[in-house]
Amino acid sequence: AGQVADLQALGCSFATVPFVVEARRNSAAAVSTLAGQLNTLGRQLRDAGLQLAYHHHAFEFAPLDTGTMWDILTAETDPALVKLQIDAFWADRGGHDPAALIRRHGDRVVMLHLKDRAPDGSDVPAGTGSLDWDAILAAGRESGVELYICEQDNPRDALEDARRAYEEMA
Repeated sequence: AGQVADLQALGCSFATVPFVVEARRNSAAAVSTLAGQLNTLGRQLRDAGLQLAYHHHAFEFAPLDTGTMWDILTAETDPALVKLQIDAFWADRGGHDPAALIRRHGDRVVMLHLKDRAPDGSDVPAGTGSLDWDAILAAGRESGVELYICEQDNPRDALEDARRAYEEMA
């Protein structure tokens, strides 16, 4: 309840699940339980005037006992209650074309993390690595992405990295 009041006081539109501990994602059954919990939370947040979103990493695309965490979550959560925050870097690291992933989920994708991949596999500011930003941004526009977030997991200089990504994406 306190977090919801904080988000409302700040004028936020979204509450995002940024990470899921391994115990909640180590089997198809655990992920199915998580999906039900996300639907419940999404309904509660909607009633409070907020929208729930889920942020992924690469582990959502790894095989489980049946399917992948991503497949289970996107199939078993209500698209009206649980939106998606696609991270271009982690989609790529998980073996997916970020633009295709955005298009696959259409208007369910409300936020996009702009983070690029360096030749050594590390994350670098958007536009300075190897991802196809023309295609990614076009997919974002087609899907109606509302927020574009410049983010680095391991920034060299946080403000400089954000400035560089902003200039590259403008």
